Amino acid sequence: MINAPVVEAELVSDALVSARLIEYCINVQYSRILALALAFRLQLAMERDAMPRAQSSWLPCAGSVATDVGQNPKTARNVRVLAEAAAERIVVEAIGRKGFPVRLTIKQENLRPLPPGLFDLG
Repeated sequence: MINAPVVEAELVSDALVSARLIEYCINVQYSRILALALAFRLQLAMERDAMPRAQSSWLPCAGSVATDVGQNPKTARNVRVLAEAAAERIVVEAIGRKGFPVRLTIKQENLRPLPPGLFDLG
């Protein structure tokens, strides 16, 4: 015959075990989600480090005309190369907002050659 206090103790301990098991499962699921998120961030960081930005191999000589693409391709403008500066930068001359020529220093990777046929002499 089973005593009543023993049955209640078993029910309480079963409920406590169930609650701890559910809490453990939630923590495990949270840990798995967190681990997946960290792995994804690590993979993105490795891809970013493994694939550096494409460097422009085109180095214009002084006096040539090129296109400055910059950060926004919609604001591309034609510039004339004046000189090579330090740290892969180029001194160029462009037409400013008020219509006067201005000198700028831009990154070499932002320069692109003009499409064929624009300023061809022959």
